[in-house]
Amino acid sequence: EPAPVPDLGVMLLRGRAYLQLNQPELAARAFRGALHRHPALVRGWLGLAESERRAGALDRADAALDALVPLLPHDSRVAELREQLRRDRIEAETRRPLPP
Repeated sequence: EPAPVPDLGVMLLRGRAYLQLNQPELAARAFRGALHRHPALVRGWLGLAESERRAGALDRADAALDALVPLLPHDSRVAELREQLRRDRIEAETRRPLPP
């Protein structure tokens, strides 16, 4: 008998818990699992974007936000995450060593 599949609520809670534990890669995996089952899950896309951002995968975070925009075209959470990504990119650029 196959193992039971957790419901979406459990997957989302697991993702949030991993974020709280500062384990963004595991959080992203949990959110991806939820989105695989329900691709229009707003909380899943928000969680995935935040997880990827915290993991330093800024392009993947942007892609998650791009997927979210049609679901929430004028939501302030999307704009806030985009702004945080912009700041993260600036910070990453300032930490990059200058070429010789």
